[in-house]
This record gives sequence, structure tokens and C-alpha cells, in this order.
Amino acid sequence: MGPVFKIFALPHWLYITSAIVTGVFFGAILTVSGFISTRKLTGVFYFDDFAVLKVLFTGIVVGSIGIYLLGDLGTINFQKIYISKTFWVSQLVGGLLFGIGFMLSGYCPGTSIVSAAVGSIDALVVIVGMLAGMLLFGLGYNLWKGIYLAGESGRITLSQVLGINHWVIIGLLVVIAVFMYIHVEMFEKK
Repeated sequence: MGPVFKIFALPHWLYITSAIVTGVFFGAILTVSGFISTRKLTGVFYFDDFAVLKVLFTGIVVGSIGIYLLGDLGTINFQKIYISKTFWVSQLVGGLLFGIGFMLSGYCPGTSIVSAAVGSIDALVVIVGMLAGMLLFGLGYNLWKGIYLAGESGRITLSQVLGINHWVIIGLLVVIAVFMYIHVEMFEKK
């Protein structure tokens, strides 16, 4: 991994150390906030707890503003930020499978790891299931390679797809977030 920051380059060991420290703090925050609870995580599917939706949307908005602001100021080198290729078909199928797994188990991959770390047996079962799914995917790759590679569009962003400035997308995202927060709050009160 090359230096992301244009101002200075960090040594490789510091990137690894910062990733580990960030992961530990992220897990601790998930635990303390109650976001490893399956009831909290699936509350959005049952329309009775929208805390996870609000936190995720806030993270997306704040992260988008931060990354693009630093990029426009020339602090971050966008060429060094990894953007995975877009494969429309496999990402839609994968998203559907992820959503079904999330709804059935009550865990996403990150929360299952944190829950298992604090002793949750059902989270451990979810991790074993994810590993088994990855193994089956890898072993049977040639069977569904066509589906996996279908709809490749390269490394693109939403602003590139729509052909508009990224700040317009971020502005729309903020408007959608505020609209969603207001209506979710009203819905939760009912």
C-alpha cells in the first residue's frame, strides 16, 4: 500500500498498527453501544428500532464529506484509494444473499466477529457459516464465474455513473439523510 496522504508517508508498520488499534476500538464501541445485539441489528427489518440505520447513514454522510473534502484540498491522493471494480450482477446477487443472511442470523460480518469475541455462540456459528460459504464459493468458482463477472463496469463511482459533480451527490445524500431522520423519528414515536 502506498502513501494515501500527499503531505507525508507513514511507515508500513504504522499502517498495520493503526488498523489493529482502529479495529479494537471499533469492536469496543460496537459492544458498549449495544450494536452487537441481534435485536438491535434486525430492528430495522421489523420497523421497531432504527438506531443502526441512523448510525450507518451518518457514517456514510460524514465519511463522504471528509474523503472528498480532503481530496479536493489536495491532502489525500485519490489514486491511492482502492475502489473495487463494479460487477452489477454479482453485487446485486451478493447484496441479496447478504441481506437474507443478515436478517436470518441477526449479524453482519463485523458484528459477528465482535460478538464471538465476547463469547456469543450463535455468532460463532454465523462465522463458521460465512467461512463455509467462502469455501464453497472458492471451490465452485468455475461454476458461477460467468455470474460473478457479469456486468463489469470497472472502478466507478456514483458521480461518474451519473456524470455529475460528487458534491451534488453528497448534497442529495445529506437531504435524503435529514428526510430519513425526521420521518424515522416520527415513525418510532408512533
